[in-house]
Amino acid sequence: MIVWLLARQDGNFSVPGLATEASSALGPLLPALSAGATIAIALVIVDVVGGPVVAVLAAICVLLLPDFLPLHRSSLLGPPLLTMTVVMLGVMLAAPRFSIAYGAVAAVGALWVSPSAIGLVVAALAWALWQPPNGRGRAQRAWLALLPLAVALAAATALGSAWVQPVQFGWRGGVDNVLGAIGGVLSAQQVPAIEAGALRWFVVADTTLVFLALLALGWRRAIATSSPERPRRFYPAIAILSASLVVGLLVHSLLVVGAPLPGVEAALSLAVLATLAVAVSVSLLWSRWRWWGKGIAVLLLAGWMIAAFSG
Repeated sequence: MIVWLLARQDGNFSVPGLATEASSALGPLLPALSAGATIAIALVIVDVVGGPVVAVLAAICVLLLPDFLPLHRSSLLGPPLLTMTVVMLGVMLAAPRFSIAYGAVAAVGALWVSPSAIGLVVAALAWALWQPPNGRGRAQRAWLALLPLAVALAAATALGSAWVQPVQFGWRGGVDNVLGAIGGVLSAQQVPAIEAGALRWFVVADTTLVFLALLALGWRRAIATSSPERPRRFYPAIAILSASLVVGLLVHSLLVVGAPLPGVEAALSLAVLATLAVAVSVSLLWSRWRWWGKGIAVLLLAGWMIAAFSG
């Protein structure tokens, strides 16, 4: 509802062939529904892994990411791509051996949602290979993960796809530019209120180290206290999906002629995945922290929320 109201006020979207009032009402439905689905699925995932309290906090943090609402009020490409990424994570966690299911999600995202989602196919293949053999071998599961992509490619010849035709491939170089663009999107979500160059760089570097430490300790804690409510596979799924998305963005930007550098539409999914992982890590480690550690964590969270909201 929030996204629908914001998008309607901005008047960025319209539906051809409809009267002005109907067009302004129906045009923002896609980003609004995508935003609702993203928040809802993220809440369910974190609820299963970390509990209801941290799930609500994680959902609020995703909503408050500095580029979340601007993306949904100005783009028809980024919102469904973000939703597809979160759906992919949910399917990977819920059915890790049902490779044809998350393979189908990846194929739909990469062909008909956005070319930037090609990393989802990499994630489907890597996740299928990650699973221990159980009835089917890894190779057979990997082929099943790629089967939906083959079917989608065949269908795309008749139905079309999100890829600009004709697709031209060629090495463009500039790996550092691509990684810099991804880092720029992530740092904007990390330190929304700091604009000074040198100070911003130090804060981003410091908070990144803190986040990595939280993820490492949380992963270790999850393995030690594994239970149906806190499955072991959450952190491997996050790691594989995030790394695969980065690989997909690199491949798309470096090998497809005319492809733009990753922007908010393509890279915000990484910030959402990082937010969910940090929230789960804090929930797993919370009981082991002293009172002053909990106080620091609360102050940091409150400061980030205020900065993100005011920005």
